[in-house]
Amino acid sequence: MSQPLVVIATLIAKPGQAAALQKHLETLVQATRQEPGCITYELHQDLESAEGFYMFERWVDAAALQSHDGTEHIQAFRAAAGDLLAHFEIKRLNLVA
Repeated sequence: MSQPLVVIATLIAKPGQAAALQKHLETLVQATRQEPGCITYELHQDLESAEGFYMFERWVDAAALQSHDGTEHIQAFRAAAGDLLAHFEIKRLNLVA
């Protein structure tokens, strides 16, 4: 049996684009939470920098995450948010303890 996969996505908006990015991210959250294999999908905003957003994700396994990457709503988000982002990084983690 595979173990759940944890993902932390860091998304930094370009100056003046935080509100627009947040709107797209909130739409993404709603759609993603309906996906099979999604355990947790939470959007957080940095308290010190309004341009910083962090998505904390937990998936039943790597296959569920891979399926998520191919969904229409992820593809739409990438197309819409590309011009809003100054930085985007994904970390995939295994639970150790």
